[in-house]
Amino acid sequence: MRPASAQTETERQDDMPSSNHTCYPGSNSRLDAVTEGVVYEAKENDIQKVEICDISISRDQSNAVVENPASRSVAEKPPVMQTLTDLENGIIGWDGERDPENPLNFTSARKWLITSILSAIGFMTPFASSIIAPAISFIRKDFGINDLTKSALPVSIFLLGYAVGPLFLSPLSEIYGRYIITTVASAFFCVWLIDCALASSLNTLILFRFLCGVGGSASQTIGGATIADLFSVHERGRAFGIWSLGPILGPSCAPVIGGFVAESIGWRWANWITLIPTFLIVVAMAIFNCETNHQVLIERKTARIRQQLGLPELQSCFADPNIPRLLKQDIILGGLIRPLRLLFGSAIVFAISLYIAFAYGCLYLLFNTIPIVFQDHYGWSIGITGIVYLALLIGYIIGLVIFLTMSDKTIVRLTEANGGVYELEMRLPICIYFACLLPIAFFW
Repeated sequence: MRPASAQTETERQDDMPSSNHTCYPGSNSRLDAVTEGVVYEAKENDIQKVEICDISISRDQSNAVVENPASRSVAEKPPVMQTLTDLENGIIGWDGERDPENPLNFTSARKWLITSILSAIGFMTPFASSIIAPAISFIRKDFGINDLTKSALPVSIFLLGYAVGPLFLSPLSEIYGRYIITTVASAFFCVWLIDCALASSLNTLILFRFLCGVGGSASQTIGGATIADLFSVHERGRAFGIWSLGPILGPSCAPVIGGFVAESIGWRWANWITLIPTFLIVVAMAIFNCETNHQVLIERKTARIRQQLGLPELQSCFADPNIPRLLKQDIILGGLIRPLRLLFGSAIVFAISLYIAFAYGCLYLLFNTIPIVFQDHYGWSIGITGIVYLALLIGYIIGLVIFLTMSDKTIVRLTEANGGVYELEMRLPICIYFACLLPIAFFW
């Protein structure tokens, strides 16, 4: 769960297919837009709406929509729409619906390898956020700080980095691609982990932890968008569930390890222990990961074909000829402004963001107060105190199993009940039951 500011352009479309229109070769119109179960034909100033019930469609010479009898119904398998090349109209897209360069057509092994790497780095960044939580007393003693509030800042300041990083990392990923931004930001995260281990004062530790949060936010922000690039709607529930294993399990596993590490070899080693596997994961990411942003891939392909054919007028199928192309600085500025506009301009976004912020705040409140309660009031050792965090881990696992079991089934059931038309909000009902458990748990 992340606030609205942490969403990329792809995630803001939530569970929509990665591309939302199809360019048909030989079509009389410049662009035929295909959305969830509906075809919109743009001809001059007239827009014709044609309802369709099947995924696979074709066109005869009269440009009419024809059902493919071999296609499957939307209720069985939600549609995956793609953008295809139409050289007659100067549009560059995918070379057919089975284009191997399209991330949706990657082999299952390749998709799950990328997902596993993203889940692994997604595990390590929140792992780093809470691994020093049980060692607050050691940090306070090491730096001679008596202020409990200030000594807890190295844990909570990490979240501020999580909030700030996506504001510019998300738009940068839409310009330069997800691969380069995720890899560089994760390497940036590793660099500041080293500085955290070598911090000479509490103030520098707080600063370095903030910068760690900025770098670590890329895996949380861009990881979800990458999953949306790789998997079609009916597969994303399970894919998101597997990917979310890292961000969910990381914060609750870390204090268990961090408590014993701080007690035995010192709190600074908590940073070194985090750095070692993170560095290996970043190396694996650089080698095995690849670009998945559909728009960036098509723009690169368009630039390549323009140069090869000497046709500068060729356009990406994602480009709207009626809208001027935005400059890079405008995209980055939009990435800074758009989250605020969504947050305060949409009641739904504000409500969900407020709930997520409250839930996350309560989680890190527990991270900071559990050591104080169990060490100072009950006299537990730091290592044993870390075991208390296992309760959070067990709860996460139970919730994740329920989500993996119910999410995609809920989508299929609600799609069938809605006449075979998929709606974005169909993933929300299951969240209501989980939300009810939060106040019950705190007032138990």
